[in-house]
Amino acid sequence: MAEQARQEPSKALRRKWILLGILGFVLFLIGVVACYTGARTGKPWIGPLVVGLVAGVRLAMGPARLATLEVLGVTTGMAFVAESTLVLCGVYTPADPTRWLLPAPLVPVWLLALWTNFGVRIGDYLPFMYGKWGRLLALSAVFGTLIFHNAERYEVLTMDLGVTSYLIVAALWAGLVPAMFLVGAHLFGMARQASASGDMNGARAPVG
Repeated sequence: MAEQARQEPSKALRRKWILLGILGFVLFLIGVVACYTGARTGKPWIGPLVVGLVAGVRLAMGPARLATLEVLGVTTGMAFVAESTLVLCGVYTPADPTRWLLPAPLVPVWLLALWTNFGVRIGDYLPFMYGKWGRLLALSAVFGTLIFHNAERYEVLTMDLGVTSYLIVAALWAGLVPAMFLVGAHLFGMARQASASGDMNGARAPVG
C-alpha cells in the first residue's frame, strides 16, 4: 500500500507535465502562426502582440520565472544582432509591408518575435536537448532553413543570394541555437548540476 501511495503522486505529476507540455506546444504554434499571418497580411504587429501574450501565459504556467526572463532577454538580444547582421549583409531582405517599429537594416519585429517565442521555452527543451549537440545542431539548421523557406514562399522576405542565403542561414542557426542552450543551461543552473552529477544530459524534469 505504501508503494502504491508513492506511485500515485508520481503518476499525477507525470500527467501534469504532459498536459503542460501539450499546452506549451500549442501556445508555441499559435505564436508562430500569428507571426507569419501578421507579416503576410501587412499587419506585422499581430505576431509580437500574440507572442507577448503567449510568453505571459508561459511565465504564469511554470516556476523559475526570473531565470526564464533572463534567458528570454539574452536570447532575444542574440537573435536581434544575428538577424540584423544578415539583413545588413544582404543575405535576405524583408518585404517593406512587414516593417513595424524597427527600420531597415534591422531585423523585422515579426521575425524577432519568432525568436522570442522560442526563447521563452528554452527551459522546457533543456532537459531533452542539453548535451546532445550533434542532434541540436542538425535540427537547428533544418528548422532555420524551413522557416526562411516558408517566409520566402509567403513573400514576406527575399533570399537575395539564392541557395547561398539558405546555407548561410542554416550555418548561423546551427551555431546560434546551441549557443542559446548554453546560455539557458548557465542561467537555469543546469550546467553546474550536470557537472556535479557527471550527467551532461541534465535532469529529466522541466527546469523552466
